[in-house]
Amino acid sequence: MKKLDTQKLSWFTKLFNSPNIAILVMDKVRQQILINRQFTKMFGYREEELLHAFSDRHSPLENSFEQFIAQAADIVDNGQPVEIDYQFRHRDGTLFWGHVTGDRIIDTDETIWTVIDITPRVRLQEELLNKKQQLQAINELIHLGTWELDLKSRQLYISKEMRSILHIGSDESFNYRSIIKMIHPDDKVMLKEVLRERFDKTAETRSSTLRFQRDDGVRHLFIQAKLTYDTMGASRSIIGATLDVTDQKGLELKLQQQNELVSYQSYHDTLTGLPNRLLLTDRLNQMIANSRRNKTLVAVLFIDLDDFKSLNDALGHTLGDEFLVKIAKRMKSKIRASDTLARLSGDVFVIVLDEIESIEVLGTIIDNGLRLINTPIEIDGKSIYPKMSIGVSIYPNDGQDCDTLLKNADAAMHKAKADGGHTYSFYDSSLTLRAFERIGMEQSLKNAIKEDELLLHYQPQIDAQNNRLIGMEALVRWEHPTKGLIMPGEFIPMAEEVNLIIELNYWVIETAVKQHAAWYKEGREPGILAINLAVRQLEEQHSFRTIHAILKKHECLPEWLEFEITEGQLMQKPKAVITALQKFRDIGIEIAIDDFGTGYSSLSYLKHLPIDKLKIDKSFVDNLPDDRHDVAIAKTVIGLSDNLDLKVIAEGVETQEQLDFLLANGCHNIQGYFYSRPLPTLEIEHFMQRYQQSPHAPFH
Repeated sequence: MKKLDTQKLSWFTKLFNSPNIAILVMDKVRQQILINRQFTKMFGYREEELLHAFSDRHSPLENSFEQFIAQAADIVDNGQPVEIDYQFRHRDGTLFWGHVTGDRIIDTDETIWTVIDITPRVRLQEELLNKKQQLQAINELIHLGTWELDLKSRQLYISKEMRSILHIGSDESFNYRSIIKMIHPDDKVMLKEVLRERFDKTAETRSSTLRFQRDDGVRHLFIQAKLTYDTMGASRSIIGATLDVTDQKGLELKLQQQNELVSYQSYHDTLTGLPNRLLLTDRLNQMIANSRRNKTLVAVLFIDLDDFKSLNDALGHTLGDEFLVKIAKRMKSKIRASDTLARLSGDVFVIVLDEIESIEVLGTIIDNGLRLINTPIEIDGKSIYPKMSIGVSIYPNDGQDCDTLLKNADAAMHKAKADGGHTYSFYDSSLTLRAFERIGMEQSLKNAIKEDELLLHYQPQIDAQNNRLIGMEALVRWEHPTKGLIMPGEFIPMAEEVNLIIELNYWVIETAVKQHAAWYKEGREPGILAINLAVRQLEEQHSFRTIHAILKKHECLPEWLEFEITEGQLMQKPKAVITALQKFRDIGIEIAIDDFGTGYSSLSYLKHLPIDKLKIDKSFVDNLPDDRHDVAIAKTVIGLSDNLDLKVIAEGVETQEQLDFLLANGCHNIQGYFYSRPLPTLEIEHFMQRYQQSPHAPFH
């Protein structure tokens, strides 16, 4: 007996010290006489604070905890246990839910109360309720119907949304068979597949679109069904979701029709209905593949109508289009069904002749074709004789792919035009070799800007009176992967012709400004940074804003910069350039006229220009002091600068004699090989360092 009592005491001790259950014992006058450690931890108070001291602070509800205990104790005193969920407040103010039980201790007047923290469970229930409400709301918003079919009883349960989809009233009875009858007869076989009891274990979810015959017409319903199992693994039911996709089906049909139209328009010319470049490329590639297998030739005829612009201007665009349609029909009537006639643009057509046996045969075909086509076309009562220049390239002689053949045929067509027009010319590879090299260089330059193949060299500018570094000019170079270092004279003109000069100049400005600002931050004295601008860049609408943003980005002061523009460029559009340059000068950037004396500018413009400096061109410095004309020009520019309060600098200075002449005549700012060639970044940094340490002699 004593052993049993000892065990009971041990069990009670373990229970009392449980880390999950808060325990409170009250006497007959409902005073707390005993609490366990978990009780103090759950409420956040020390034991002495809790004993005989319960108050409203332990509960967020209107009734105090004492009132709760009193009401619950009345029930317990009547011999009935209490079990209830209640929300309490922790000492730190946080709320938690507790599952409370209370009961009388046998053969005593005391009662024992337990509290278990059920906050996670309550929160989970709330979350599940919210999810259920959200799901219900979503179903209502997207009109998603849900249902469940019990496989044993064949009882079908459907949601309110499903009733709406099927047009079944809220009080209207239905069963599984009545729903089956609504399905279109042609779709009932498909339904059996969806609802088949023997679902694959690997594909327990089935989906299909079925037609349902409602009282207001046929509706297309998308159905997804999933098999569920009981605890023993046996099939229990099929649950599913249904969405009315009738409108989507109608839209899909319209989209299909539109796609077919778009597809046709994507491959055909809108005016003539002929294949366009896209379809031509596809067909030509097929012909090349066939020719490769059959060892035959493919001929590409690039056709340009002679003087069509004049004809179009005389007739008007409407009649001009009518002429193009008629000439297209005539050309199409003269080729075989296996050949292709395409219109590339305007008055440019291409004919591809397949399976040509020899070049001699091809010459006869083209010659006969020109004669057949060269009969008058009636337009608005007038007889017009079409004339055209044709260039011919042949696979495999003149190219192995579509693009090459078209380019070579185009080159041959231009040769035909150069020969007087209304004739044809076969491709000669020498005609376009240089053009292809240029095209390759253009593409390489585009890639160079993106692939960081460009770099900057910096040529120092020296005040020759005291041998002091006053600045430097940023000069771009191209480190070509195969050709090596390319100088700007070889690619800058091309960049201007192909509209790359703006992108190139922004790269130079960004790179040079970033480096120059870094030098100043490092405590160096690089002086003024001179950067060349192009007229096209000044004409760009956002050039000032873009360049100003670059300066802010790299924390470069405007007074550290000088923008140079050549005299020749300035005279192209002087008024626009003046307006643009003034904006830069207003924020503190100096403006210099480069190559001054070579552009035949009017001196009347010079006094209106927002400039700070004139730069004597190298061509006038080369022969100083021996050439009397160069002497006169150099003295004039120096005197002009002095009279207009402008700075002056001479570029291209290479000899002591040139330097002595310029100093003697008042030009002491010098740039040229006499002091240094243009240097890459690391070398110009060494130049700055050495020159600042010993600024007494030039560094050759």
